[in-house]
Amino acid sequence: MTQCRLRIFKLYGLLLKETEGTLSDTKLTRSRSLVIGTIVKAEKAMTIAHEMGQTRQGISRLVSSLVADGYLFFSENPYHRNSKLVNVSPEGIAAYKKALKLHIKLSQEHPFPVDDASLAQTCDVLAKIIEHLENNTTAY
Repeated sequence: MTQCRLRIFKLYGLLLKETEGTLSDTKLTRSRSLVIGTIVKAEKAMTIAHEMGQTRQGISRLVSSLVADGYLFFSENPYHRNSKLVNVSPEGIAAYKKALKLHIKLSQEHPFPVDDASLAQTCDVLAKIIEHLENNTTAY
């Protein structure tokens, strides 16, 4: 498992590095684009930090920055008085679409040397590991 963890960390770092290069034509950083992307892809209200596997405080700072820059905005939460819902503004959607377009272009120019079935299997394995770790946090 240690080797797997190390490879996941390395892959994560390489993907972030690649993303940073992809975003050089936008006003987004990789962290900011991940927050916007997480919200855009959400099918329901969720805790952004939990969904991203990050700390609430770190995500809160990013969200505040994105709100200040006009990419996100807050709205009332009908289920919780003290917690606001975070929404993507039209500017945020435009920036996200631009970043996604750049990412797709890069992926097409430099595809991963792995077939779709292997990549799907890898994603399934990672999902099982994530689920296990989320349900057994005291075991690690």
